[in-house]
Amino acid sequence: MEPNPASPPPPDPLPKGKRSLWATLFALAALLGIVAVASMLRLASLDNRPMHCDEAGQALKFRLLLEDGRYEYDPFEYHGPTLNYFTLPIARLVSADTLADLTEVHVRLLPALFGIALVAMVWLLRDELGRGAALCAAGLTAVSPAMVFYSRYYIHEMLLVTFTFGAIVALRRAQKGSQRHLSAGKRVLTPFLPPFLPWAMLGMCLAMMHATKETCIIPIAAMMLALAVEIGWATLSARRFPTSPAVASLGNVNIRWMAVGCLVALLVAVGVSALFFSSFCSHPDGIADSYNTFSHYFDRAAGEGSAGRHAQPWDDYLRRLFWWPGSDGLIWTESLIGVLAVVGLIAGMIGRGIRPESRSLVRFLSVYTVAMTVVYSALTYKTPWCALGFLHGMILLAGVGATVVVRLMPGHLAKALMIGLLAAATYHLAWQGYGASFVAHEDRNNPYLHTPTSSDVLHLVADVEQLAASHPRGNGMYIQVICPDDDFWPLPWYFRHFTQVGFFRAPPELPAAPLVIFGPGLKAPVPKSLLRGNAPAGERTAYLPVVPEGARKRWELRKYVPLSMVVQDELWSDYWKKQNARIWKGRTPARLRPDTGDDALRLANRLRTIATAFPDGKATHIQVICPEHDYWPLPWYLHDFTRVQWLDRIPQEPPTRESLPAPLIVTQPAIEPGLDKYLFQDPPPGYQFQYAADRPKEGDPDWRLRRETLMLLFLQVTLRDRYLVDAPEE
Repeated sequence: MEPNPASPPPPDPLPKGKRSLWATLFALAALLGIVAVASMLRLASLDNRPMHCDEAGQALKFRLLLEDGRYEYDPFEYHGPTLNYFTLPIARLVSADTLADLTEVHVRLLPALFGIALVAMVWLLRDELGRGAALCAAGLTAVSPAMVFYSRYYIHEMLLVTFTFGAIVALRRAQKGSQRHLSAGKRVLTPFLPPFLPWAMLGMCLAMMHATKETCIIPIAAMMLALAVEIGWATLSARRFPTSPAVASLGNVNIRWMAVGCLVALLVAVGVSALFFSSFCSHPDGIADSYNTFSHYFDRAAGEGSAGRHAQPWDDYLRRLFWWPGSDGLIWTESLIGVLAVVGLIAGMIGRGIRPESRSLVRFLSVYTVAMTVVYSALTYKTPWCALGFLHGMILLAGVGATVVVRLMPGHLAKALMIGLLAAATYHLAWQGYGASFVAHEDRNNPYLHTPTSSDVLHLVADVEQLAASHPRGNGMYIQVICPDDDFWPLPWYFRHFTQVGFFRAPPELPAAPLVIFGPGLKAPVPKSLLRGNAPAGERTAYLPVVPEGARKRWELRKYVPLSMVVQDELWSDYWKKQNARIWKGRTPARLRPDTGDDALRLANRLRTIATAFPDGKATHIQVICPEHDYWPLPWYLHDFTRVQWLDRIPQEPPTRESLPAPLIVTQPAIEPGLDKYLFQDPPPGYQFQYAADRPKEGDPDWRLRRETLMLLFLQVTLRDRYLVDAPEE
């Protein structure tokens, strides 16, 4: 039966206003859920990895502002002042007066908050992108591994991307505002400033970009190019379709209005930027430096000077983002974003599958993103986080592309399948984002890592704190860190609790500190300047190389940057006394041991084996005679012997009843000639002891504490004979 065309349509279960309200509430609920996911990925366990050297540098720069209340812009390093000034409120909220009061969580909270804000800000473009595209873009921003990873980095990049997106939003609002006022027939100079508020906001965002990082010139230039292309596109369209509403606002008056708006934006940008770079008028030279720094940046971007180690091929960013095979077989990829971005770009150009009101913004984003990608890829100087700028543009286009592929699917079943496929791919991105920041945050297969700091640094700091606890001055103990080319970062951050730390490129012409840490460029285990220092003639400070207990390698700052540590013997003795007491009480044993090879350990084991055959066992009298107390680390290995004399010269000659030679004597070749008289000539009456040298087993190397320190062992003959009969199996 055919329906009656005259019959009224079935009643709508919900009026149009209520449908719109429920749709809005559903979209807001979805946005809140996305922001919640972004917050969990960005705020959880912010201290789960060591500070990167760039993070530590920025934190040390913030120290001047926090502790002295002043900031001076450095045009060569550290970038702009916004990171420092926006960290200050966080420091005040946690009642931090010094840098030592702050933790990794406190400083990394700032970029994490900006990363969350970037996710929520996509909603500001919902009218032009469409709610579906805006939500998709917000979701991709929330789970993108690169966005998550660098939102947990105390660097400028996340602030720059957020301010850049704010500038794009303000520019679009300014354009729309200009069109509304023109269509209403208003004059250029309307009463009061609200008509120019979007332009003022644009100027504010541009100022923040400039005050954040000198690379702001790239997104600003890309926005100008995109705006010019969009105006040119609209002009050509006006000639072909003069009655189109999309180009009705073009004309001389429109250009004059925009010129006034641009002037407002420029004045606000220059004024606000000058306030930040001049440290709010306390350092005027910072204003000129903020523009002089661009020449320095151009040199670095071209790979000159110190940028050499950051020089990468043109496709480095693209490989890290879209196809990064790890040695473990896992492929890191954000190809979902790249593919959907291409779909969104094509849809914006041909106008298919996209809303008419979205075409202008999509074309703008397409030109902006392509320009950013080309420029950053062409630059020789590359650090992985710089890719966030054009990656965010791709994410915005990908949000559009996601709605396009769903809209073009025929039938509800196909649309549902496509939505399920996109959801699964998005979950894969979230899985990678979690893995990059919480599982593989030290895995060198992680494409987002850049010269990562090893977790050995945390153990090194704990060991230094243990040694400092044995020093009379505690954290006021003087420490020297010597690394060629200032390659000691991020140690200044981790040593912020110590008040007397010197960082040097080469051994300084100063008395050596009780504890010295040095990098791989210093070949000698203990540099001569540390052994002698400025000590008076005839005196010498003995140093002991130490390494982590249970490990054969030294502490590693980064890959191929091992660190070594030497400690004054007096400090080591005090440290070991405390640790020995802890061991006897059943507490955690020491984490440090002397830095020796197997030869020193074999000598200690030889002494231990011989002593077990002696009547007194570990109470056997042992004399260790080494010039200038060069017997370390034997005190470590013989700590459980109760009667060991540590001597720097031969005792009184000839021996008396009160100073008899020990049954076991350990010495060096330089002392051996003097031992002849001490051991073999003129003994006290009734004490005729004979001594014989003990040697390593045939085929074994000599006993050496270090390469240049050969050790000799002498035993009383009668005890040696007993040892040969009753010796236990080694």
